[in-house]
Amino acid sequence: MVRHLYLLLLIVLSLYSCKTSSSDKSNKFKNISKAALIDSIIKFNAYEGQYEGLTGDTTEQWHYFTEFSNRYSENELIQLCNHQNPIIRCLAFQALADNCSSNVYGILMDHLSDTTEFERFYGCLDGTDRITDNFLDAVGYDKESSTKFNLTEEQVNYIDSVLLFREEIKMKSFLSGIELRTRRYMLERLKPIPHFYNRIREIAKKGVYEALPLLAKYKNPADTSIFIGYLLDDEFSNRGRTMTIYVREAIKYFPHPSFYPILKKQLIHEVGTNAIWDEIECYPLYVALAQYPNKETRQLFEQVIRDSPEGEIRERSKFVYYAIKTQPNKVFDGIVKTNFDESDY
Repeated sequence: MVRHLYLLLLIVLSLYSCKTSSSDKSNKFKNISKAALIDSIIKFNAYEGQYEGLTGDTTEQWHYFTEFSNRYSENELIQLCNHQNPIIRCLAFQALADNCSSNVYGILMDHLSDTTEFERFYGCLDGTDRITDNFLDAVGYDKESSTKFNLTEEQVNYIDSVLLFREEIKMKSFLSGIELRTRRYMLERLKPIPHFYNRIREIAKKGVYEALPLLAKYKNPADTSIFIGYLLDDEFSNRGRTMTIYVREAIKYFPHPSFYPILKKQLIHEVGTNAIWDEIECYPLYVALAQYPNKETRQLFEQVIRDSPEGEIRERSKFVYYAIKTQPNKVFDGIVKTNFDESDY
């Protein structure tokens, strides 16, 4: 009985302690002045997401943001979107977007080319971000994130065209891909509209490899030299890997006969190398070849499986299995007899 009472007392004291701690923390943020709120946020020297990685607790910066959002007026937040500190700019815009301000779209358009870089933390993940990407994420530009403010279809389409024709699309990451993720979103969803063709071709030739799949969708025979040039470029580097991934993915939309001998040679050459274990680069080669459903391709797939070292047979068979599902054809029936679980890929 005494033991039970002791345990009950511990629970009550624990709950009281938590409540007091929570109350103290809440008062800490409520009692700070507006100017001090901004100073406190700036001292973090990074943009932090809402939740901590291990515990899932609300981050300290987000507590400051909540007060910041509640205590600054709409007009003040609009002015803060031009603050010299990029973290304050982002949080001011986030507050306006959360409140569905009618000024959000106009402010967004004013900052589409703001590529100011800053540190960011989302849970356990850290890295860098850019104002333009952060603002576009805040309004659900990727069409996947759940946001309180959502752009209209017309607004998204207009922003797509603006981002396509501005020079920031040529900014490169250390992997030689597009630096700004929102430009990748745009290229992934754009349709092969005639009006965009010249620009897509231009940036593809200038090394914006993410534009190659979209260029392929135009199926213009005049572009074959561009694709052949990239297919034959075997530079072993970050640039070479990024380029290879996107040019191979592009063939799926434009399987021109002139590409076939190059693709065939590449597949034969990579048997017995470590290439099979780089799924992101290697698998698109199988998909590209599967777009040529003929006896020669069937024999090629059978050959590379047969010639593979024992440790590679299952992985190569899996690539063939999923590749031919992208272009079902009776000529491929029976090449791979194992049915792979969808979770394998």
